[in-house]
Order: sequence, then C-alpha cells, then structure tokens
Amino acid sequence: MNGNTDVTANYEITYEKGVLEITANTKAIVITSATKSWEYDGELHKEEVYTVTYGGETVAADGTGLVFRLPTRDVITITPTEDGVTYVSDNAEHNNTFSYTVTKGTRAVENDVSDQYSNLTTEFGTLSITKAPLTITADSDSKEYDGTPLTDSGWQDTAPVGLKGTDDITSVTVTGTITQVGTEDNVPSDAVVRNGDLNVTENYNITSEKGVLEITKSTKALVISSATRSWEYDGELHTEEVYSVTFEGEPILPDESGRIFTLSTGDTIEITPTAEGVRYVSDSVEKNNTFSYELTNEEGYKSVSVAFGTLSITKAPLTITADSASKEYDETPLTDDGGQDSPPEGLKGTDEVTSVTVTGSITEIGTEDNVPSDAVVMNGDVDVTDNYEISYVNGILKVIEPIAPDTGDYGMIPVMLLGIMSLSMAITVAIGGRKSRKENE
Repeated sequence: MNGNTDVTANYEITYEKGVLEITANTKAIVITSATKSWEYDGELHKEEVYTVTYGGETVAADGTGLVFRLPTRDVITITPTEDGVTYVSDNAEHNNTFSYTVTKGTRAVENDVSDQYSNLTTEFGTLSITKAPLTITADSDSKEYDGTPLTDSGWQDTAPVGLKGTDDITSVTVTGTITQVGTEDNVPSDAVVRNGDLNVTENYNITSEKGVLEITKSTKALVISSATRSWEYDGELHTEEVYSVTFEGEPILPDESGRIFTLSTGDTIEITPTAEGVRYVSDSVEKNNTFSYELTNEEGYKSVSVAFGTLSITKAPLTITADSASKEYDETPLTDDGGQDSPPEGLKGTDEVTSVTVTGSITEIGTEDNVPSDAVVMNGDVDVTDNYEISYVNGILKVIEPIAPDTGDYGMIPVMLLGIMSLSMAITVAIGGRKSRKENE
C-alpha cells in the first residue's frame, strides 16, 4: 500500500518462512501420594490421597481428589495402583503407587500432552502397618507341698489383651516348675497367633507376663510318737524303742529297723532314741520315752508334732513275815525281833532285805501279835525299798502256863484220882508247850 493505493502488483515478491517455536513447560510439577501408617487391626488399609504442585504452588483437586487442572488448563488425572497394606509384611518404601495422565482439558488419552512438560516428577508415599500390642499372661497356680512338681502350661486364665478381629492365639509355650516350698516364675513364650490358616504372629508386639507357681507348707498333721509301757520292778533296765508315725491320720509303716518312715511325699523320717530307760519306780516320769528325728525337707511341713510316750516301773509285791515264838510263863517278857524264819516272798534279782523293825512283847499267859514294819531292801549300796509294795504278816508271841511240880502226897483215893487227872492235864499241857516251842525254834 502507498497511502490508500495498493501497489502490491509492482513487486516480485519472494517469501522466506519464519519459525514459531513453543518449548516444553519447565515449571516444576510434582505429583505426590500420601504417606500413612496404621496399627495392625487385620483390615486392609489404603490412602488414596494426592497432591499436585505447579511451580511450587498447590493445585486444587476436584471432588474425587484424583483430577487436578493446571494453570495451563491442562488436566492431570491420577489412577491409584497400590494394593494397600494389611500386615506388617506388606510394608515397603514408596508403595503408595499411582499412574497419571496429562491431557488437554480432557481425560482422553489421545489428547496426552504430558510431553509438553519437561519438569514433571512423582513422589510415591509409603503405607505401613505397625505391630499391635498384645499381652499374654501365663497362668498362676499354687498347692501345698506334696513332694511332686507343680507345673501349669496354661495361659487362658487371664484373657489375652490386644487381639484384633478374629485373630486367635493357638499356642503358647509356658515354662515353669517348682517342687519345694517357695515361688517360681511361670514364663510364657513363643506364642502363635493365627487368623484361620494364616499365621499373623509377626503383626503383634507381644508382652509376656509371667505367672507365679507357689508351693506352700503342707498343713497335714504329721505326728511322731514313741510307745508307752510299764513294767513291774525286777531290777533290770527297760527301754521301749517302738515308734509310730501318722500323716493326716494315716499310719505310716516303718522299715525293718522300725526307725525309718517314708511319707507319701517321698520324704523320710529317721528316729534316734534318746531315752535312758527305766529301772526303778523313781525313774517313772511323764513323757520320758524321748527321741530325736530328722525329717528331709522339713521346711515343707507346717504341722509337725511329737508325742513322747511314758516308760514306768510299778512296785513289785513283797511279803515279809515276822517270827513267831512261845514259852512257859516265867514272869519275864517274851519278844522276838526276827524276820528270818519265813523267807521274804517277792525279792527281785540280788535285792536283799537288810533290816525289819519287829515290834511285839508279852509277859502274861496268852498271845500277842509280833508286828513287822519299816523294812529296808538294798541292792548293794542302793536302797531299793521304794520299788516294792510290801505286805507285812504278823508273827505270834505266846506265853503258856508252867507245868505244876510233883508233891508226892496223894491222900484218899478221890484225892489221888483228882491228882492223877491234874497230872495228866499238866503233862499234856507241858508236852504241848514244848512241842510248840520246838516248832517255833
């Protein structure tokens, strides 16, 4: 044009092409998926949450949370590809994966303009499962001491705390044993947790609480006794090493020695006699049949008692008889302090009556008792009198009329007959008196 005049026709025009160039957008576009962790609960977990930044500025998502419109009007569409996590074993770095497209205002693949952006990166988040706390408590148990081990392999008395969903503890190893009085830990370990056929143990942080096994002292009455026995005095030493044991009223049989007893617990009682025995009545004392004993695992018994028997000597019967004597009347007293004419009946061993007090006297014609008392019985230098129950038998002291003298004057026949009769009686009396005296001598 020249002014208003078109002068194009006056030129031989040669055309040279220019170049229009659009370079790829270099602004940083970052597509990020979320990172999240859950405590194990047996459920599948996903976190389909995404962010997009354009040049450092956050781009808003639509209502689905998956579509982002850039300032260039292009659209980023995200498609989740992660499997999600259920178990601790599902944990992996950057496992919250996704894919994306960049389109020209539409989701159509044929409109992909992702190559128009040279600085587009993705950052995958991490989804993870942390172990759930689980507390398993071993059973506790107790019993009285009985010589056998106490064990309890259970763990069901206290319900596990922390199981998730339909998970179930199928086994626990519980270790603990105790036999003597005291306490021991009952220790749980190696628990196995399953969900159906699936072992989910590794999804739990297991705390094992110990149980307590306790043995207390046996309260059963254990009575150890020695025999009671009595002997009549015989001068000999007597012991009675016979013993018995009862455990909760049940008799326990000894071995051949009669001194060793084995209880139902397996423990043994061994008895050692300590009684000195008895020889004299004075040795008789309550509960003098003493002994000592050794009881294995004695600390396991709370009710142990001893019952000492009594060994005693009873008095032996002894009869002592005073001497008897007689004489004709002679106006003097008749006495006899002897006790040897009749030997004592009942003396034991080498005992000997060393003295007897005999009391009796008669002067006039007639009889009197000769009374023995206060006998003393000795064995060597030992007075053993108190070991006899002495019975005393009286002797008889007898004074008779004297024999009349012969005068030689008979007088008349009646007088003579009377004299003959008197003489006959006197002779009879005299002869009888001498016979009695002789017998007593």
